[in-house]
Amino acid sequence: MEAVIAVPKTQRRYAVACHLAAAGGLIVPWFGFALGPLLAWIALRREHPAVEAHGREALNFNLSMMLWMAIVAGVAWVLGSIAWFLPPALLVLWLACVVMAAVKAGEGDFYRYPVTIRFLA
Repeated sequence: MEAVIAVPKTQRRYAVACHLAAAGGLIVPWFGFALGPLLAWIALRREHPAVEAHGREALNFNLSMMLWMAIVAGVAWVLGSIAWFLPPALLVLWLACVVMAAVKAGEGDFYRYPVTIRFLA
């Protein structure tokens, strides 16, 4: 695991933006979850090395959540009414993780998302 540099106070809003950009998925389902962090990461990664790390982590998490949601939706469809709660539970997990990451970034700390597949190393 790599050491992540703390975000200076002047750059913290950029790190927070990388995490909160995922809220675009609430407006544009599926692609918005990854498109927001991707655009924020591309636009802000040159500001500071830690901002680049926050953007990469947010993008990896949201790509992973898109994959997990597709799998969970498929399982819920196959199992029917037994698994109706799985997609909403995953959405609550996503929201909680994004909020925690944004708060940590605002404090200058790095947040490692759970259940993340590291697509971008």
